[in-house]
Amino acid sequence: GYNLKFYNGNVDYTGATLFGGVPISGETHYRGLINEIRAFYRMPQNKVDILLAGGWDRWERRLSAVQDEDWNVLYVKLGAEFNAATRQGIFGGVGLKYPAWTRENGNFGDVFGASNNPRLRPGKDFSLYGNVGYRANANWDVIAYYDGYRFKESNVVAVNIGGATFGFFQPKSRMDVFGMKVQYNF
Repeated sequence: GYNLKFYNGNVDYTGATLFGGVPISGETHYRGLINEIRAFYRMPQNKVDILLAGGWDRWERRLSAVQDEDWNVLYVKLGAEFNAATRQGIFGGVGLKYPAWTRENGNFGDVFGASNNPRLRPGKDFSLYGNVGYRANANWDVIAYYDGYRFKESNVVAVNIGGATFGFFQPKSRMDVFGMKVQYNF
């Protein structure tokens, strides 16, 4: 299977800016896209499918009027889908997600006028995902879902600003997304 999702909106954010790690909390703008390829193994005479998936998640977030970041994450998922082939009724899935490759562009030149713009590599950690839904008929589903990321502290990068060199890093961070959607299947 293949899943393509575009997203755009504001979320609650608690974290820090590049300006000396000053804590901030408030609303942050995100926009991005997810490309995911999925493979299922349907167990004979069973209502459980094994899911193996890989994807690319790319997003931009604006933390303040002068600071934005661009993220690229390649991830893998391993999970179980329950009652996925039902024509009508409850179905769901749960599993683990791992960010196999991560890159963050802090846009240091735009923020500080830096003469270089090295990429950060946020550390990798396992996270969970899951969903539960109700299929009204062959075309319509209502689904509640959770998705997340866990990142360990990134590498420290040397940024040249006005002839001096400063070290920057992405602190340990997490993302939790809860949602509900109505889905049309074709």
